[in-house]
Order: sequence, then C-alpha cells, then structure tokens
Amino acid sequence: MPAAQKQISRADDSVAGSNDLAARLATAEACIAATEARLADAEEVLRDALQSSLSWLWESNEHLCFTRLVGPVEQILGMPAESVIGKSIEEFTHASGDPQIQTFLATIRAHKPYRDVITSITARKGVRWVKSSGKPLFDAEGKFLGYRGIASDVTAQIDTERRAAEAHRRFMEAIETVPASLMLCDRDDRIVFCNSATQRYFPTASHLLVPGTKYEDLLREHAATYVEGTGDNFESWIAERMKTHRSGNSNLIRTYKDGRWTQIIERRTSEGGIIGVRIDITELKKHEKEHEAAQARLKDAIETMPASFILYDHEEKILIRNNQAEKFFPEVAELLVPGTKIEDLSRTRYRRLHPHASEAEIERAVQKRLRQFRNPGVVPPDQLPDGRWTQAIERRTADGGTVCVRIDITELKQREHELEAMSETLRKSQEHLAQAQHTSSTGSMERNLQTGEVRWSEECYRIFGRDPNQAPPNRDEFLLLVHPEDRAKYEASMVASERGLPSEPLKFRIVLDDGAVRWCHCETSVVLDADGKPWKRIGTYRDITIEHEAQEALRAMTDKLRRSQEYLSQAQRLARMGSDFRDLHSDVAEWSDASYEIFGVDKATFVPTTENFLKLVHPEDHAVVLRTRGEIAQGKNPEPFEYRITRPDGTIRNIARECAVEFDDNGKPLYMIGTVRDVTEKRAQERELRRKSQEIEERNEELQRSNAELEQFAYVASHDLQEPLRMVASYCQLLQRRYKDKLDTDANEFIDFAVEGASRMQRLINDLLAYSRVGRKGGDPVPLAFGEVVKAALDNLKGAITESGAKVTVGTLPSVVGVRMQLTQLMQNLIGNAIKFRRDGVTPAISVTASRDGAMWHIVVEDNGVGIEPQYLERVFLIFQRLHERNKYPGTGIGLAIAKKVIEYHGGRIWIESKPGQGSRFNFTLPAAIQNGVSNA
Repeated sequence: MPAAQKQISRADDSVAGSNDLAARLATAEACIAATEARLADAEEVLRDALQSSLSWLWESNEHLCFTRLVGPVEQILGMPAESVIGKSIEEFTHASGDPQIQTFLATIRAHKPYRDVITSITARKGVRWVKSSGKPLFDAEGKFLGYRGIASDVTAQIDTERRAAEAHRRFMEAIETVPASLMLCDRDDRIVFCNSATQRYFPTASHLLVPGTKYEDLLREHAATYVEGTGDNFESWIAERMKTHRSGNSNLIRTYKDGRWTQIIERRTSEGGIIGVRIDITELKKHEKEHEAAQARLKDAIETMPASFILYDHEEKILIRNNQAEKFFPEVAELLVPGTKIEDLSRTRYRRLHPHASEAEIERAVQKRLRQFRNPGVVPPDQLPDGRWTQAIERRTADGGTVCVRIDITELKQREHELEAMSETLRKSQEHLAQAQHTSSTGSMERNLQTGEVRWSEECYRIFGRDPNQAPPNRDEFLLLVHPEDRAKYEASMVASERGLPSEPLKFRIVLDDGAVRWCHCETSVVLDADGKPWKRIGTYRDITIEHEAQEALRAMTDKLRRSQEYLSQAQRLARMGSDFRDLHSDVAEWSDASYEIFGVDKATFVPTTENFLKLVHPEDHAVVLRTRGEIAQGKNPEPFEYRITRPDGTIRNIARECAVEFDDNGKPLYMIGTVRDVTEKRAQERELRRKSQEIEERNEELQRSNAELEQFAYVASHDLQEPLRMVASYCQLLQRRYKDKLDTDANEFIDFAVEGASRMQRLINDLLAYSRVGRKGGDPVPLAFGEVVKAALDNLKGAITESGAKVTVGTLPSVVGVRMQLTQLMQNLIGNAIKFRRDGVTPAISVTASRDGAMWHIVVEDNGVGIEPQYLERVFLIFQRLHERNKYPGTGIGLAIAKKVIEYHGGRIWIESKPGQGSRFNFTLPAAIQNGVSNA
C-alpha cells in the first residue's frame, strides 16, 4: 500500500495542474485493487501448497511469541492455530536441557537467522520432531521486530532413521557373533568391512584390516609371512590368487605356518563386490589324519594279532582276512579269498575233515554252523585235527556284516589250573586298568549271571555319581539309573547279552541323583563257562556327554543344509525347472541338478560351457539363442524366449528360458542367472487341445444338424400319422354307434378294442409330438414368477383336483429364468402325477416349496401317493416307461420324460426321493433370475 501511494504521488507531480487528475486517480486505485486481488490469490496458493506439503509459515513478535501461523498446524500438532497464537517459542520446546536445544534457543535470543534446525516440541499428539528455518525481522532503524520462518513435521523421518540405526546395530552385532571371518570388498577389491574374528585369520597383517585397504595389499603381506605353499615365484602365486578371488566363485583350502588349516569361500555380491568367508578347519583336518592313522593301525593290528580274523559282508561273503586265518583253517586255505561264502567254506571244510561222513551228516553240520554264524556270539570251543583248541567270537557289524575272530586257547586249556597263581598279577593289572579308566573316563563292570554279584571299577562310581563305599547297584537298581526313555532299549540289550547273544555298542542316557542327565557309551560281552552257558557279563561305560552334544550340533547343521539342498532340487525337479549361473567373462557356469536332467546330460562328464551348450541347441534355433546373446552384449535384459534342444539320446525337447543379466556401471555384462523349463509336454498338450477343440466344434455342428433333423422327423412323423389314425378312429367309432347292439358279444368287444387302441395311439402320438417340441416351442427363457406358473398349472388341473379332493399347498416361490409354457407343462405333469398315483382311501396331499442352492433354486413337489420302488427311480424318466397297469392308472408314460427334458433344457437337474406306500419327492433345479444386478433370494 505505501508503494502504491508513492506511485500516485509521483503521478500527481507529473500531471499537476491537469484537468484529468480525477481520472488518473481512479486508474491508480484500480491498479491497487488488482494488486491486492493478486496478492490474495498468491496467499491462497501458498496456503494450499503448505497444506499439501505438511509445512507451515510462522511469524513471531519481538518477544518471540507466535503472532501468525499459516498451514496445517492443527493436522500436525493436534491443536488449532488460534490456541498457539500468543505462546512463546520456548514454551513448545521439549527437553530444554538438551545442549542442541540450548544452542537453538541462544540463536533466536541473539536474533540470528538459522536454517534446518531439528528440535522436539510438545504437542497434544505427544512429542513431535520439527525441522524449522527462521529469519529475524528488523525495521528501518534496525529495531528487532520478530521472526518469520517455515517449519515442517519430520517425526516420521526421525523415527525411521532411529529404526534404521537400530537395525544396523543389531546386524553388526550379529556379524560380530559369527566365529568365522567375514570380509566384504567392493568392486575395486577394497575392504568395506570385516568382523573382529578376521583378526585371527590375518595375524601378521591385522593392521591392514581397515576400510579402503586393497585386498591385494592385504594378501601380499599376509601370504609372505604366514601362508604355506606359495612356491618360488611369489608374484605368480599372488596373481593366480587374485584371479581366483575376482572370479567370485572360489572354495579354497589353505595351510599356514603355525599348523592351522582354513577353508576360504568367496562369492560375488549383487553390487559387484566380493564377500569372503574363512572357517578354521584345523580340528577337522586333525580328525581326518587321526582317522587315516587309525585305519592304518587297525590294518597293522589285524595282521599282527595272533588270532584268525575274517570279516564277512551282509551276503555272508569274505571281505577281509589276515594271514593267521590259514593257520586255523589249513584244509581250506585256497578258499580264504574275498567272495567265498561261509556256507561253501564250512561245507568244504567239514567234508575234508570227515571224508566218511554222509551228505546228510555234512548238511546237518553245515546248517548248525550257519545258525551259529547268523546268530553271532561266542562260539563254543573247537578242537582242530592237530589237537589245538580254538575259541571263536563273532559279532555283527553296523552294515549287516559279521566279524569272526578265532584265537588259539590251547595254552588256556592247559593252564586253567594256574589262574590262582596269577591273582597278584591280575590285581596289579586291575590297578593299572583303573588308572587308565580314570584317564580315559571309562569305567568297567562285571556281573555274575549265575549269582547276581556285581563289581564296579572306581571310574564307574564317578560316572554314575555313586558313593564308592556303597555296593554297586544290582540289575534292577541299575535300570532305575537309566533315563526312562532309554530304559527299554538298554534292558533289551542287557537281556540279549545275558542269553549269550551278541550285543551292539549302545548309547544311552543316565539320570544322576541331582537330576543331571549324562550320555554314556556301553560295550558288553558275555563269558561262557565250561559248558558253554553264559557265566559273566562284562562291559565298559564311558561318559560321552560332551562328545554327543558336539556330534548332535554338527549333525543338525549338516542335516539342515542337506535338507535345504534336497528341497530345492526336489522343487525344481517337480516343477521341471532348472536354474543356472554363468560368469560372462570367464564363461564358467553352474547348473542345478534339474538342469542337467532337462538337457539329458551327465553331471559328472558334461561341462556347461557356451560351446557345449550350443551343441545341444537345435540347429534351426541357433539364431534365437545367438540373438539373445547379442541383446545382452548391447546392455539389454532379454525377454523370455523358447528354443529346442537335441538331447544326446536324440530326443528333441522344447525349452522355455528366462534370465536376468547384471551389468557394471559402463553397461558391460558381468554375469547371468536364469531358469529353464521343459515345456515339451505343455506345447504338445496345447496342440492336442487345439486339435480336439476343432473336432468338438465340428462334431457339435454335426450334432446340431442331426438334432434338427430328428426333431423335424419326429414332428412330421407324428403329424402325418394323425390323419390316417383319425380316419381309423372315426370309422371304428362309427361301427360302434351303428352296430353296437346288432352284432354278437365278441364283435362288440373287438370294436371296443379297436376304438380304445386308436384313441391310445392318438394320445401316444400327441405326447410324442409334445416331447419333440420341448426346446423348440415357447420362445427364449426369460425371468418370470414361478408362482404364476404353478397357478396356471393348477387352473388346468382344477377338474382333477376337485374330483379327487386333493389338497395342494404352495409355499413362497421365487423368480426364475425359463419358458413359461414349458414350465407350466412341467408343473402340470408333476402335480397331475401326484393326483393320479394316489393311494386308495387316502386324500392326496401335495406341497410345492423352494429353497436357494447357489445360483439355482431347488424346487420340491412332494406327495403322499403310492411311491416308487428304488430300482425304478431312474427308469421313470425314460420315454413310454410305465410301472403300473393301464386299466388302473391311465396314461402313455411320457410325462416324466417331458419333465426331464424341460429341466435339462433350462440347465437344471431332476431327481426323485421316494418311499413305497408313503409318497414321493420330485426335486428339480432352475436358474435364479437376476434383478437389479443381484440374483433374487
């Protein structure tokens, strides 16, 4: 306004003395009004913009109290703008003790401008976070007038940032808990991050484990002082290692100078970087070496043992035997070779030892030996032809084989009487054994099976948490120490061994007095007395709790990984879909098992290079595949496509291919992942479906022509038969009227038969004509009230209803879609049948009801008539089928056939429920009419 006045003043000076001063003043006032209108429009636009952006403008006075608020203040703060006017800025500030808030307050008290300051304020909706900017206002003399600024609610942004920070913190904590080394490098092979466990894997280069370090620099310093087997040409080793690293598909095993072993797994990330995982497998390698050493020691032990050792497989054939076996079985030494069956070995040996024995005796001896062998245990002592005594012990292996150890007990037989003299030696041996048991956490036990006496070693007491001063538990007491879930298993093993049967090593749980559960490993055997009867049960117990827990954890992890791989392979196999990955630089590819199956190649021999893959592609489809490769080279992701392949067995299959390509920043393709599906059967089914659809259309047209011809034939035949039949009936009736009393009785009867036959033939032809007209006459189906249909049928049957005294009850009936004339005929036939087939002496009672059944109405006509036998419930719908004598129930037997045809023409179905002598329920369905877009209910 002041500016406009100045313009007017200048205009007055320039036109002073002019006669048109009043006109110019009016023009200036009009300009001012237009300017004010535009200013109002601008303010309205600004207000709308603020409403859309959830921001507001504010002004304060020199006391920092709000004087004006423009924008969605109430929507954001939960209070109207009027309630904020007059309140100070500090009054809305939350957590005023916060140093950041104090700095903000100091700024506005100093009348300085500020920008994008985030503070918390108190509102009715609770604490909100606001980002604001403000500019101090001064008059011409520099006096502070207040602030003008803009503010917006950023509470959602602050909450999101906090949740993101918390999620990142939890993620980093999870990474730190992983015992393996995790290292992420970017596409330039520079370290992005690594967890603290990585320090253990780079002890000589840990100072380089910081973001930005090039992986090659870290590798060079680490390998030079720590890695074994880098060779004489260190730079060549570095170059080869970096090539493997950049492939993003490595799985390496490394040894280090301190004796440790590490497995290194590296994979390419979606951003083009490399994620590397290092796992310490030193213990695994140690166990492998121990296993190999144990195998060698076992082989040496078998050969050095003075006993005969023979291992049979589950088919009772020799697998392994030592040289001592020939000394125990010299008569069949040539048969002690892998593959010989125990039965053949026993038969030949017995025959050679007993040359005069009969075949029956030999066979009995062989079968006795086989029974012993198939129920392994301690075999009774056997005396060889040279006078030596042997004792065999046989045990079943885990894979169903049998171990047979035979020792020479000649000396034992000769020196049994010297056992007492060896008691002191035995005592010392027991002391040594006790010490060894304590060292190995293995206890021993012995139970006399004849007296029940039990002996435990000291280590046994420690394992089971028992007082050594107490007697060891007897058989039943010991079972109470076994975990309830393992008690039956342990008892079964114990009973078997007590009977002299072999018992496998057993793992079971025990429960100590304090409730702790421990795992034990038990091995037992039974010593026989001189009569071959079980005498003592001896065994060992070893606490394997720690070992068991470790094995279970490892097994669970292994099973989970195996199941995951199996589920993926099975899912691909069921879907007939395979997957693949291809490095577009090295052409190294990985195919799933399902992919190999789809292409019909052997995973063990087929290398899925591009060259080998193209050999499988059908020659006529090479262009399709190569065109796709060209699109990839141009930086495009190809659309799904199909091509044919020729399997090695000559079969041709259709393959549907979908893939996605990862490109670098320059648009150069890096790698490709995709899926393949065998759609041969699907394409064949589609072709067959098209062929069958065409056949159905052709047959449908032929059927329609045939139906039209049949209907025309039925109509013409029935119509043309009417005229000669009418003449026959007329003359028969004329004979009946003219000569009824002039001929004898037989002639009158013959004339009656002729008249009745002609009338019946006319009714049959009329009914046949009515049957042929269903679907052709009456117009197209339209919505109509079914109650009106029933009323029309009842009007047509009024005479029959009155004559029979029938009571017809009609419930609430709906609107249906149908042909009025045909539905009237339907209801007339059904109600007429109910009246006709009534029971003698019973007044007909008929009801018509309806209920909703989805998009159809279920309508029931129920009567109390004679009913229908179950075997005739379907027959009554056949044309000209009758169940009763004509003289009792007149009619042609076509009424229900017409009813069935009417219902089927309307897209419904009809069926009967009946009890002979009680009545029938005729059920049928009709489509519901649609009214105002909704089917009537």
